[in-house]
Amino acid sequence: PGARMNAASSSTSPTASGNGPLLQMLLGASVISSSAVFVRWVEIGPGASAFWRMALAAAILLLLGQPWRPGRLRAWRPAPRVLGLVMLSAVFMAFDLWMWHRSIVYVGVGLSTLLANFQVFVLAGAGALFLGERAGWKLWVGLSLGLVGLALLLAPGWEHMDARFRLGVFFGLAAALAYGGFLLAFRAAQARRGDTPNEALQWWL
Repeated sequence: PGARMNAASSSTSPTASGNGPLLQMLLGASVISSSAVFVRWVEIGPGASAFWRMALAAAILLLLGQPWRPGRLRAWRPAPRVLGLVMLSAVFMAFDLWMWHRSIVYVGVGLSTLLANFQVFVLAGAGALFLGERAGWKLWVGLSLGLVGLALLLAPGWEHMDARFRLGVFFGLAAALAYGGFLLAFRAAQARRGDTPNEALQWWL
């Protein structure tokens, strides 16, 4: 489940010594891995829960980043091209959360998280087709095993599953596609952010 952690959140905080960054990463992975459980628990609906998880995160980022401090406000204003990439990634993120939260409700926490983590196929495919990356055989073997595992989970009894469950599977896979698009667009924004702090990009997102 931690694979859905925002890959952009690395190297956003000041350099720390010792195991500080590792512990922060482990804490973040633990928190985000439990997010699907809370989506299932709350009774405000999948769309509303998606909105509030982003709205609360925006408020926390604003408090932690403190852009109102002297000399920081200008840095929190990304260049138009960077902001455009962030807005593109925001569209992908909105679709991702909208579909993933419905998948959580329709098929359950475990399966929906597994489906959404198939964004690795999107990233591997985009890297091979557009970025000239040559992934090793281990990656492709792992991806193939993931497909086989998914087929073993869903194929038996698929014809007996109701329409709601099948729609949840579709939403989970579509969320993976949207999340892959988000990662690609947001990483492109990060590569061009210049002096803009990473937390500022995440706040605009």
